[in-house]
Amino acid sequence: MSDDLYNLIGMLGPALFLWSYAMLSLGYWSGAQVRTHVPNLLGAIAIGVSLIRFWNLPVAILECCWGAISIYGIVRCLRRPPAATSG
Repeated sequence: MSDDLYNLIGMLGPALFLWSYAMLSLGYWSGAQVRTHVPNLLGAIAIGVSLIRFWNLPVAILECCWGAISIYGIVRCLRRPPAATSG
């Protein structure tokens, strides 16, 4: 892959982080929804891909933590029992 492609994939990461954070902050999404955590995980993966070409240890540590937190959030959402519906 070319350096430009690694950079493009890497730039997708912060875009996903910001989109997810904006949706959460604006009240469109909840922290109890999987869709809030998936973009964060995909963003961490995208930045991880860019680190293959442009290594940076502090960023690698950050993305590992970011990914782990995202996975925890996804698992927690999936384990939550469905909300009871009245009817």
